[in-house]
Amino acid sequence: MRMTNGSRQLSSRAKSILSVAVVLLTACVPVVSYEYDVKGQGDKSESGGCSPTTEVRLTTHLTRATDAVFWGSVERLHHSHRIVSISFTFTDDEAVYLTTPEVTVTSNAYAKPHVVPISGVRRSSRLNSPSCDPPDGSSFQRPDQPLRRMQAQDGDAATDSVFTIDIAVPDNPAQFTIQLSPVQVNGRIIEVPPVTFLRQSSVSFPAIM
Repeated sequence: MRMTNGSRQLSSRAKSILSVAVVLLTACVPVVSYEYDVKGQGDKSESGGCSPTTEVRLTTHLTRATDAVFWGSVERLHHSHRIVSISFTFTDDEAVYLTTPEVTVTSNAYAKPHVVPISGVRRSSRLNSPSCDPPDGSSFQRPDQPLRRMQAQDGDAATDSVFTIDIAVPDNPAQFTIQLSPVQVNGRIIEVPPVTFLRQSSVSFPAIM
């Protein structure tokens, strides 16, 4: 069977059209990116943590000398959970007690709230993101022990002034709210406001040259 010049031209044109279609389809693959935010009472700030993506944290002032810092990880996300840290920072010798060693996590993705028990509190000398490894020299204490900064042996600046609770949020939903039980600060009960974490996705298409 011989191919005429017209057939050869048509075949060549079909190949060109197919090649262009493949290029267009490849170029039009959408790029999905995520933005993270946190909402609640307090001061919002940004930090890179140990992630190439900017992380957002919220600092709630419980007293003039004691803060609670809510910080959600961006990197090291697992398909089954997301890590959020709640850190207490001190600039004075106040003592904080957890009235109940648990954190309640609510989300529209859950049929009912998840109650996550606090098994331990990490004690360290500085605040860092849950996307990072714990600072060198960190140690742990029981959740029923007082959270109080410790004085250095040589009488210099206080050490272990940051106390962190790491929470694994089940199923890593796009939006969830963390509620810590009331805390006792120097004998006074203080309600800790709830904090909401949000993950928003955006879709973009690369420009076709």
